[in-house]
Amino acid sequence: MIKIIEQVAKKAEGIGFEAEILSPHAIKAFPKNKEQKQAFYQEVRKIREEHPKYPIEISYDYSQMEILSNAQRKEEIRKIGELVKKFGGFIEVEQKHIVHCYLKTESQAEVIRKNKYKWYDMSFWLDDEERQRSPLFINVAVLYSDNKALSVKDRQKLFHQLEKIVQPYHADLEFVSRSEIIIYTNTDKQKEILQGMMKKYSQLRVHTNEEQIETLNIQVILKNVAH
Repeated sequence: MIKIIEQVAKKAEGIGFEAEILSPHAIKAFPKNKEQKQAFYQEVRKIREEHPKYPIEISYDYSQMEILSNAQRKEEIRKIGELVKKFGGFIEVEQKHIVHCYLKTESQAEVIRKNKYKWYDMSFWLDDEERQRSPLFINVAVLYSDNKALSVKDRQKLFHQLEKIVQPYHADLEFVSRSEIIIYTNTDKQKEILQGMMKKYSQLRVHTNEEQIETLNIQVILKNVAH
């Protein structure tokens, strides 16, 4: 009778990658892509269901994993951004492979946390010259909530994000104070769009310094009215 751990190793070989038996209960798998890992996971789950009292430990080595292009990295980050945006949040990308996701509520953040693992079995080139590679690291945080004021650091992050939001509309953003912002638009249509986009940020509580908390006030007005 073939030992159970040997059955696991043969499943890996049948899918198309190597597996090293470490002990009668442990195996190291070397999948070449995300699809192979997912297929192997399903096979291991079946074996575990057939032998519920037999412990099987799986570890993974990603040294043979297929490396996706820099263009694919950008596309996957765009998909992450679209998902986060759907739940009223935004992302910031650091060093090309670290994606910070900021959400409004803990329940929204939890949805992103449950979905982020689909990107964990992928490795990307970080430039077109293929000099550096890395998987994506996805961090999820609640940037603000109704019962919590933004820290000084998070307020600065939010202000930086607001600048990015208004940029495509050629609007001018003026920081009147640490809690008051005026956005000057060129047309009524731009004003209407940006007012709608700013609703979720208006009336937030923010730390203007380490001790003082104020309510964020965002006004959107036409340039010709303002001047």
